[in-house]
Amino acid sequence: MYAITSDVFGKNEVATATGMGGMAGYLGAAAFTALFGVLVTQVGYSPLFVVLAVFDIIAACVVCWLARSGDRMLEPQLVAVSPGVK
Repeated sequence: MYAITSDVFGKNEVATATGMGGMAGYLGAAAFTALFGVLVTQVGYSPLFVVLAVFDIIAACVVCWLARSGDRMLEPQLVAVSPGVK
């Protein structure tokens, strides 16, 4: 089972986490667009599309890893209680 933002963060943190994730995505896209334009003029399109395909596979692996680590954070923790403690 994969966790979504509302499962991983508290009620008052969901909007902040979503906004920060969106901001990081848009800033990354803007920076990559500028870099991509420069690289196309120097090395051409074919090598860059191969690199993009590799980045897609790496990104999918990272997302799966992060989602699984989020599931572990949601698992209930068992706490041993002494018989005399209330």
